[in-house]
Amino acid sequence: MRRFAIVVTMLTLTLATAGASIADAQPYRGDLLVVFTTPTTTERRMLRIAQNGNVTTVVNSLNGALTAVLTDFDNQNLILGGADGSIVVADPQTGATIRTLVAGGDMVSELCHDTNGDLLYLGWDGVRYTSKLYRVDRASGRVLGASWVFDFPQILIPDLVSGGVFVSDVLPFRPGRLFRVVGGTRTLLYQSTPPSLATAGVQDHTDGSVFLAVVPGAIIRVDVTGSATVVRNGLFLPALAMDRDVGLGELMCYVAGSFYRLTRSGQTVSVLPTPPNFGTPANAVVERARNIVTERIGSPNLWQLRFHFPDDPGRAFVAGLSLSGITPGFGAGGRLVSLAVDDLFRLSTSAGLRPWLRGNVGFLDATGRAIATLDLRSVSGLSGTRVWAAALSLDAAAPGGIATVTKPVVMVME
Repeated sequence: MRRFAIVVTMLTLTLATAGASIADAQPYRGDLLVVFTTPTTTERRMLRIAQNGNVTTVVNSLNGALTAVLTDFDNQNLILGGADGSIVVADPQTGATIRTLVAGGDMVSELCHDTNGDLLYLGWDGVRYTSKLYRVDRASGRVLGASWVFDFPQILIPDLVSGGVFVSDVLPFRPGRLFRVVGGTRTLLYQSTPPSLATAGVQDHTDGSVFLAVVPGAIIRVDVTGSATVVRNGLFLPALAMDRDVGLGELMCYVAGSFYRLTRSGQTVSVLPTPPNFGTPANAVVERARNIVTERIGSPNLWQLRFHFPDDPGRAFVAGLSLSGITPGFGAGGRLVSLAVDDLFRLSTSAGLRPWLRGNVGFLDATGRAIATLDLRSVSGLSGTRVWAAALSLDAAAPGGIATVTKPVVMVME
């Protein structure tokens, strides 16, 4: 109890001294990992682009071309998808397969996690223009089923607002479309005018809008209502990611043989050349960016929240919950915490939710990890309720006492 009181006191002092200026979301950047498509199906390479510009090649043992990359549930290893339909957990440094989740099937074009802890992927049979959205049990690798058929989709990203996913539609010769899929409901959020094809996308963690890379060459921003604005013209971007370190985040994208860093308003920050003749990037992810993940471990509504702050072992941390969403966030130590402050937030950060919430305030272990449990099995009438969460680690020597701030996550109650 004394350790809990110490952490809460540190948090109170930190928030009380937080300035109005919001500088960034987290103080470190992971390497950018990029999967490239190549002329032959024997190529199994991806690039690791470090912050200093060093480029190394990672070779994987998949029996076919790499087509997708995702940070694993543990925020350490990678999940890789292949043209032969295989999905494996792989070492992030060597690319060596640690274990196989799916042995083969439809070509894996996109991967993402859902709020329950399952793995989602888009699978294409290589014949028709359509692809299916598959769900895989992450622990066993068992394919739980397929839902919704999309016309050759190229984007699959989780939605921090609804708890569902975004899927794009890129069938040639008609307007590009962006769908929001929540449970059994598919809603058209955006349709391009004039026709343009979305080839890559990433969600803005500060307000829930989506950055889309579209053909013939632009970045557009689609807000939560479906309204679109142009961020940057003149760029062909087959891969897109977001690094949350600088400002409120920088876009990272591939342009004509180089990877660009852009501000969220589309201005060029830096350019990193990649090796020539390496092919076209199909997928990109920033390493170690999943500092908080959720998993439903019991029904109804027994959840685990797993935290990983790889640069903050042993430091105090606190995680808060909100019923009001990710906006407006609040400033802490010059950083933005994308979580709306409401009564649930205040209760969750002051032991007011015990015994339902445990482990959300304390100290990280020697590997920078911790686990909290949210047990709402005794609470009725929650079906469809969304609960958002975010966490931060504390360091007296860091600006404002804040070491790291996570991206928000959302849990949808049964």
